Amino acid sequence: MTFSPTPPPRATSALLRLSFVFCLVALATVGQARPPFFQLYKEYYKLDPNSPNGKAGCKNCHSEGTRRNPYGKALAQLVNASPDNKLTIDMLKQVEGQDSDGDGWSNGDEIKNGYLPGDPANHPPGKPGDPIVPATKSSSGTSADGSKSGGLIPTHAFHPALVHFPIALFLFGVVLELFGLKNRNEELRKASLWNFYGALCSLIVVIPTGVAAWLMTGRKLEGTLLIHLILGVSSALLILASTLTRQGAGKDKKVYFALLVLCALCICATGYFGGELVYG
Repeated sequence: MTFSPTPPPRATSALLRLSFVFCLVALATVGQARPPFFQLYKEYYKLDPNSPNGKAGCKNCHSEGTRRNPYGKALAQLVNASPDNKLTIDMLKQVEGQDSDGDGWSNGDEIKNGYLPGDPANHPPGKPGDPIVPATKSSSGTSADGSKSGGLIPTHAFHPALVHFPIALFLFGVVLELFGLKNRNEELRKASLWNFYGALCSLIVVIPTGVAAWLMTGRKLEGTLLIHLILGVSSALLILASTLTRQGAGKDKKVYFALLVLCALCICATGYFGGELVYG
């Protein structure tokens, strides 16, 4: 009786289907916003769709992606302290008297007159204490990130959503490669190489949107952003190097595996600091 190290077709098919599910799970992390929260906020304050806070949508509480602005953080503290983690009208009332963005006007006065309570650059004209001019009658109309609201392209340029593709494709490619080598299954190894190709192709979109997000948000290239950029470029180069080495059938296996491990660690670190930029 002979032993075949190659798993049956069903096992291979199951692993390939698992790769598809893995990608879907990775992409699911994009959906972090909670529309019911904004719906309650919108209905309670009867937001004017032509006012800055009516146009800004979720940016009433968020500045970039899901990163909360000062007003959003004030509400989040109350929501997190509640037993069911749900926003209530009472919570909205509790922060109305606060001045979360420190611009001199209370949250309640700003919201009820169409301004953004978490953006210090968006407030009624004049000085605190002057009669408040509603936003629809003033020249003020910027969104929470300082740009004109209502555009088709958000300030993050879709980068936080698109970046999941190279991460999921490459990391699962590594999983397929390890399974393929362990079981001497060339079909799995081929699928791994195609995952690497997919990761490389997705970088063509991910890198430009990352640069666009940096320019559109106006952030200084320092601190967390600088670290994220350096790690991101390093990850892209390591993905390329790993793919080219794999194309050569991984002749020097030590170098190949070192590249896979280093690239996987670099991608995880890049994602961590990217998360810091988005979620704070």
